[in-house]
Amino acid sequence: MYERIREGSCAMITIISAWYNEEFLAPLFLNHYSFADRIIIMLDESTNDDTIFRIRDCMDVAGNMISVRRLKMPNGMDDKLKQKQVNYQYGKIKEGWVIEVDADEFIKVPEMGMRAYLKEVEADVVRLEFWQMYQHKTECVLNNCTPVFEQRKHGKKNGFERWNKPCVVRAGKDIAWTVGHHEIIANKNQFHNEMIPAAHLYMCDVGLAVDRRINGRKNRMSKENYMNKMSCHNFNIKAQDIINECEANQNCQQVFI
Repeated sequence: MYERIREGSCAMITIISAWYNEEFLAPLFLNHYSFADRIIIMLDESTNDDTIFRIRDCMDVAGNMISVRRLKMPNGMDDKLKQKQVNYQYGKIKEGWVIEVDADEFIKVPEMGMRAYLKEVEADVVRLEFWQMYQHKTECVLNNCTPVFEQRKHGKKNGFERWNKPCVVRAGKDIAWTVGHHEIIANKNQFHNEMIPAAHLYMCDVGLAVDRRINGRKNRMSKENYMNKMSCHNFNIKAQDIINECEANQNCQQVFI
């Protein structure tokens, strides 16, 4: 846990992630991404659960590897404002690679290790190929102590180009992510010729999904998001809709790579 093995002279890896009320996912996320040199958590200033204490628990082990920045969204969930602040943090990093992911997005680290993998990449951008993960009927309720991929093995490839997200970007470039880091804006896009599999835990546990989508999104949607139609899939979502989707996929046979 939190042991970073330096492979040759490859530059550092920085994780940037914007959070609101991620008390449950925090230990899973911080343990999973412990291969990084730095993890920057942009914590929404309106967070009102114990997220900061879970971060501090991990800081006690990881030392100064983890840092917290304030994420300011005074009118509620405002995706454009959130992304602007994430891009600002990216712009301050001049060395190595930056990975932007949400608290429920987990990269399947290549067997050779992320550092060794990126050392061989000549392009500036690596896409993640996302799977939507579900709780199979043979799996238990998600806990935040056991590694994610030991708990969730079933899912579906999202199958849409916009879910091949350019989350892994070389630092120090003239690059900005669009909302949700689905695309990048750059003077010159140099994409790596292969993608890394990644798991989206958005729907992997019914209780977690209801809480995050209803309380974390729908109930705190800003007028700016409504005007810009950002996160519109959560505008009218109901708890029963989430429950139905989870139940419909409890026999999913596809196994995450």
